[in-house]
Amino acid sequence: MTHDLVAHYTEASESTRLTTAAGRLEFERTVAILKQQLPPAPATVLDVGGAAGVYAVPLAQAGYTVHLIDPVPKHVQQAVDAFAAARLPGATSSLGDARALSQENGSVDAVLMLGPLYHLTSQDDRRLALDEAYRVLRPGGVVIAAAISRFASTIDGVSRNLFDDPIFKSIVERDLKDGQHRNPTNNPEYFTDSFFHLPSELKEEISGAGFVVSDLSAVEGPFWMLPGLADWMEQPKRQALLMELLNQTASHENLIGMSAHVIATGRKPTLETRLCLKLKSCEIRTWSADDVESLAANANDKDIAANLRDTFPHPYSAADARRWIALCSVTEPRTNFAIAVDGKAVGSIGVMPQTDVSRKTAEIGYWLGKNYWGKGIVSEALEAFSNWCFAEFGLVRLFANAYETNTASARVLEKAGFQREALLRNAAFKNGKVQNELLFGKILDRAE
Repeated sequence: MTHDLVAHYTEASESTRLTTAAGRLEFERTVAILKQQLPPAPATVLDVGGAAGVYAVPLAQAGYTVHLIDPVPKHVQQAVDAFAAARLPGATSSLGDARALSQENGSVDAVLMLGPLYHLTSQDDRRLALDEAYRVLRPGGVVIAAAISRFASTIDGVSRNLFDDPIFKSIVERDLKDGQHRNPTNNPEYFTDSFFHLPSELKEEISGAGFVVSDLSAVEGPFWMLPGLADWMEQPKRQALLMELLNQTASHENLIGMSAHVIATGRKPTLETRLCLKLKSCEIRTWSADDVESLAANANDKDIAANLRDTFPHPYSAADARRWIALCSVTEPRTNFAIAVDGKAVGSIGVMPQTDVSRKTAEIGYWLGKNYWGKGIVSEALEAFSNWCFAEFGLVRLFANAYETNTASARVLEKAGFQREALLRNAAFKNGKVQNELLFGKILDRAE
């Protein structure tokens, strides 16, 4: 990836790309999005893959402390020169890799990723980059990440009559198939090897890394292919009209994919709930978009649904799994997590803090795929998760309900230190009949 990237940008001029009409529209809209989404200056901004400093310079001029990193030596030197020309001695530029940042944990307020997520063609590499952004951000910090739309080459090819070239046509065919953009030619007009996202994929990748996605916007919208765009950008009134229209339509889900670029903003939760508890039999961790298949496979079981509330669907489909993971990713603080064995999500565990006079109390719930029953996994997970909940949420009491017929769950609760407190008669209507429930509780020692 790095060799191809350096070779491409050695030939292409990133410092002048944004001077074309479409480039100017991209620049103006990106600046507007940054103004909306960044914390106020002075704040520390890490511009990852910041190229020649096109955005770093105005941010530093606005009072931000800006550190730019880029894997292309040419870009790093161009940024150094741009900072010097603008008399910005506090702004820095250095070689770096989005997948292995040198910054300390929790040291910056915002991370810009306006290139890495499309230059990293592997999903694993993109996840590494997002994990690094999460690591270096302070709680409450934001990541602002750009992607190229899956349909960008298709639209560009039609508008510029590029489909007469059979090579370009084959490039677009793969773009549309799986987002993997490959340029087998030396023509920089066809861009370099990269990954083109669907807008939904960009959102899922960012939320899967633990961020709460607060905004997903088109950058240029459909206007980047507007006939006479150069004239629109030269006339202040028309340019202002374009910007107003984009502000009104940029977040409309039916239009986002028509934009050449898409920008998502994710916020690191202020309460650190990107959990990973490594235990002997399993780990308890944050849900990821990669968990859809395993979650659906383990949850789609009538014996599991029979012992849970009716909000737990059966049959349980991949669509149900995606909805659940998306819900967990936007809930702050995060309260529901995956139980994973050998990296695969095979169950779920969560906590529901109560309110008002019960605000020091929370309900706890869990389930585990049938293939993993009888191995002590839930008992170990429940005890560790309970201890984490007491500390993380400042609780003094946890409780859980189990149907009276669910003797296995009752044994799990007792093994994890919960005590039976009550028999709740006729407390539930499940599986077509009225049932009793057992109430279990666990008290924090030395509760105040």
